[in-house]
Order: sequence, then structure tokens, then C-alpha cells
Amino acid sequence: MLSSTKQQGSASLREENNEDEHLKVYLNVYDLQKSTNVIQHSLGLGSYHSGVQIRNTEYTFSADSGVFSHKPRDIPATFLESIYMGKTDVESLTELNEIINELKKEFKPSEYHPLRKNCNHFSNALCQRLLDGKTIPGWVNRSAGIGSFFSRFLPKSTEKNLIESTEAKQIMDSVKMEKYENENIYTSLNNVVNMSAIECLNQKKPNIVQNIFDPNDKKYLESDTDEQLIIRIPFKTPVNITAIILKADNKLKCPREILLFSKTGLIVDFDNAESVDPTQIIEIDPDAALKGVAIPLKIVKFKNVNMLQLFVSNNYGDTSTIINHLNIIGKPVATVDLNKLQQNTPGCTSCSSGGGCCN
Repeated sequence: MLSSTKQQGSASLREENNEDEHLKVYLNVYDLQKSTNVIQHSLGLGSYHSGVQIRNTEYTFSADSGVFSHKPRDIPATFLESIYMGKTDVESLTELNEIINELKKEFKPSEYHPLRKNCNHFSNALCQRLLDGKTIPGWVNRSAGIGSFFSRFLPKSTEKNLIESTEAKQIMDSVKMEKYENENIYTSLNNVVNMSAIECLNQKKPNIVQNIFDPNDKKYLESDTDEQLIIRIPFKTPVNITAIILKADNKLKCPREILLFSKTGLIVDFDNAESVDPTQIIEIDPDAALKGVAIPLKIVKFKNVNMLQLFVSNNYGDTSTIINHLNIIGKPVATVDLNKLQQNTPGCTSCSSGGGCCN
């Protein structure tokens, strides 16, 4: 019979009558495949999220929070399976917390990378510490390895879109989105922005509008003579927009009110920006914008958009406005090439025989 006496001075991971169970380490794996875009799907990037469970606590790693713990299986993702990894020799909560704190230094939020340093890398590192070097199954994080390998050969713009879409998924997990049929609301549209045709009124060089489509936090867009900005963002193909993610690391210079325009043929400038009816008006929370804030849009009003225009009307008290990053979320609209369709359509037998019914 197990003794009910516990050692004083150190909280034990073992509890009476259930000693073995509390030494077991599990790897909880979640399926994220439904939330990946076409490029991610082809590389397998972001297919799985994982966390390490000990007793009633699960430990994981994200770009937003770094290393953190939560109730097992209590995340916005589809639970796939729980893999028994083995029993740990760690006996006290103090010892476990020391290991977690060491890993926090190694896995900082600012160092998160969806290809090279993600939640699965953390799970692997924690299992190695707890289980004398034992690693997690290779298939759990093989996708990131494949993505990292291919990223060496992919254009920078492609890798950038992989990262942007993954970051968008993380930020938007906590946002309540309107149902949008079965379409992927997490896909970054930044890769279909026509960068050569993008325009910005009242920008201060060299801090120009193209900077906000670069994940590099050292670059930004800044207004010039006052706090107002007008940004015209044309797309290479029509798109359906579901949200925008905006990051601004200066509270006073953060945009406060932004008027969005999606109407085809409309050109917004400082003469008509306040007189033309906007498609939607949004207000930015400066505290949330420090890490990136997701603003859901009225989906039915942002379909088949060829150009998205933004009018930043004010900020939180400074003479200039700064935007560090803008990520446009949605999905390109499928288009049909009529010339190819005509070439692939069987000829009319009446026309070919001289009937002329198609003339």
C-alpha cells in the first residue's frame, strides 16, 4: 500500500494511488490542415500543432505568447491524437518548472519561425529534456523540415507568404469570424498585391507603403505633413477579403480610424475621402496593434475586389502616423480564361458544315 505521507518542501508530480500516471508524458497532436493555404498545403507547412502534456497541464510554444501552458486539448484546432512518449524521471514541480524556464530562454516569442522554430520544435526539445533525449515522431514536424528545405530554393516572396499566412492563422484563431462557406479565411493575399501599382498619398520617404508588406519589423510606413494617409492597394486578380491584420508599434502614431473602400472604379483622394461613403469603418486598438490586431470585415461587401483603398483619418495624438505591417486576409476569386475556354470547346457541327448558326 502506498504511503499517504508526502515529502515537505517540494511539490510532487506523483500522487498517492496514481503514482505511475503522473509520471507519464504525452504528445498531443492537432490537425491544422484545414487552415493552410494552397502553397502551405503543397509543402505540408503547418499541418500539425503539438503540445506536451504532463498530468493536467499541456505546454506549447507560439509567436504570440512564447512558451506557455494551458488545459490539455483546449486550443482552437482539431485534436488528432495523443501519443504516449514514456515516463519521466522528473519528480517535482520545482524541477519541471526549472526545465520550462530554461526552455523559455531558448524559445522566445520574437524568435518564432513557422519553418525553423515552431511549436513542434519546442515539443521535441521538452521531450528530450524529460525523457533522456527521446525525440517526438518525425512525421509530426516533417512538414516544417520539408518547408525549410524548399525555402532555400524558393523565391523570397514565396517564403514570405508562407510566413505571413501562418502568422495570420495564429492571430486570427482568437477572432470570431463570420462563416464564409467552406473557404479558407486565413490565407494571406499579400502575394497577389500588385506592388508596382500600389500608391500612397502623404507618405514620407524612405518610409514608403511597400514597407508594410515586408515582415521585417525594422521597416514601416510613415505619414509626412500630418497624420492622414491614403493607401491604394490593387490586386493582380480579383479577391474576396475577410479581414486585415495591422501592426503598429507606436501607440500615439497608431492609426485610430480607418475608412475602407472596395467599390470598383472609385479613386479615393483627400478631396473626396470624407464625402464618399466607405465600405466599412474600422477602429484600431493601439494596445492590440503592438503585436498585430485582426479586424474582421463585412464579408459580403468585400467580394470581387480589384483594389482596396484605405483612408487613415486620424491617430492617437501624434503629428504623424506609422504602420509597421499590413496583412490582407481572404482568398483569390477563381477566374475563367475565355480565350482558352473557346479553344477547348468542340466546334459547332452546323457551323463547320456551313450552317452559320453561331454567327
